[in-house]
Amino acid sequence: MIQFKRLKKGGLDKKLLVFPITLLVFFLMGWFSIEQYYPVSRDSTQVLTGAGNTVGPPLKQGDIAEQRLAYEGTLRGVFLTMGTYGTRVKGALNVALVQNGKQAAAAKVSLDAIKDCVPFEVRFDRAVQSNGEDMVLKVRVDSLTKGEIVFMGTDLRKDHGLVAQSPAAQQAREAMYLRMNTKEIPAQLGVKAIGRSVQMERLRQSFLLLLAAMGACALLVGGVALMKHLRAENLFLLAAGTLACFYQVI
Repeated sequence: MIQFKRLKKGGLDKKLLVFPITLLVFFLMGWFSIEQYYPVSRDSTQVLTGAGNTVGPPLKQGDIAEQRLAYEGTLRGVFLTMGTYGTRVKGALNVALVQNGKQAAAAKVSLDAIKDCVPFEVRFDRAVQSNGEDMVLKVRVDSLTKGEIVFMGTDLRKDHGLVAQSPAAQQAREAMYLRMNTKEIPAQLGVKAIGRSVQMERLRQSFLLLLAAMGACALLVGGVALMKHLRAENLFLLAAGTLACFYQVI
């Protein structure tokens, strides 16, 4: 049974601080959890297309790859993946983001430091806001003085036993095909977006609202507990129970 303990006249039982201190720890844990999975202070990444297969032939200087992107939000860069056949490579890429037919952002990337089948970051010179407009990522091999490279992505010829798609779905799928030197290839370039997508922003806001609601309930329970002067051990159990309920909901 929960027991009560009266405060001494003119004094404060320091044990009653157990509940607010536990709540503070709870808020910090909740905030860091949100910051890890739904970042507030930094950009998040989102896989747009996998990079498990080689797509297209080995590249040479002057080759251009174009990949349509489906992204809604603020895009600041991408991660790309290339295969180097286990060798050192020297050269440079010119990466441009085309939105509604006009170049919206660009970046230059040295190939000297890339590793075989390891994603590398391409940070644009400016952030691009997209509300679902048509966007194309254009990658041009400016120079290639040593080694061989090939793009990594998803081979769309490998259906892995999937059922036949409707004509509309197949047409939408083909619209996302990779273009190599204006020639369509049934594949997609492996792309991971860097930025703030609308979907991730909504999820982050939902978690913040849930955290605030649960915190308000916990503070209300804690206020009642302090007014009733519960014993310290009961305060600890009450705080632990509140935290357990919150994480069960999450």
